Amino acid sequence: MGKVFEDYLSEIQKEMLSVCLEYAGHKVDRVFVYASYENNVISSDFFFEVNHKIWEKNRLKDIDQTIYDSSVKRQFACLDELERDIEGIISLCKEYDQPVPTEIRLFYDVHTKKAGATYQYDPVVAKTKNGISEDVVNDWIEEERSKLKVGS
Repeated sequence: MGKVFEDYLSEIQKEMLSVCLEYAGHKVDRVFVYASYENNVISSDFFFEVNHKIWEKNRLKDIDQTIYDSSVKRQFACLDELERDIEGIISLCKEYDQPVPTEIRLFYDVHTKKAGATYQYDPVVAKTKNGISEDVVNDWIEEERSKLKVGS
């Protein structure tokens, strides 16, 4: 049996998680990837859990500069790759006549090797106060921080 839509989508999502894991040198506990496509605008972001704390991509160096290279150059390289992957998802959805998600949230637990994804098909970014994806990502970061505080 040949590959189906879900197989191709899964491959792209694994690539998205992989590029973020590579960015962090595979030295994180969990990876979170945000992808958005609304009104022909693509945006992405990513963050991590390390030692029961949530870290934004640019702050990993605050843990240990000898382990993490969170330079602006590396951040943009990773974001560029995520953008290409989002473009791949858009093309895939169109090719298979599937609805294009307005938002995808990916997460991966390095220790349990469990991954997951949530999808939205209605506008998300447009409903924020400022109409920018950064607001959505910041809310998600705070949501994950709250979960860790409740769990402690």
